[in-house]
Amino acid sequence: MVRSELDFVKAYFLQSFGEDMARNSMLILRDMLKQNIPVEEISRQIGRYMDYSSRLQLVHFLVGISKSDGRVSDSEITMIERI
Repeated sequence: MVRSELDFVKAYFLQSFGEDMARNSMLILRDMLKQNIPVEEISRQIGRYMDYSSRLQLVHFLVGISKSDGRVSDSEITMIERI
């Protein structure tokens, strides 16, 4: 993740959840970014446990992250489609 993407996520967390939760969420995100994320498994869980409007909001959020650095790469589009 580049700085502009992290700034986008932080601003979203601040607006949506407040300062304390945003700070905690950013710490969790930092740790998660150090790991290998099983995209297919997580995507199946998203499909199974999130309703349609929540999934749509997630896709909107992911597109926002990908656009935050001024361009959307092919790999970002591919990842969003996989999710």
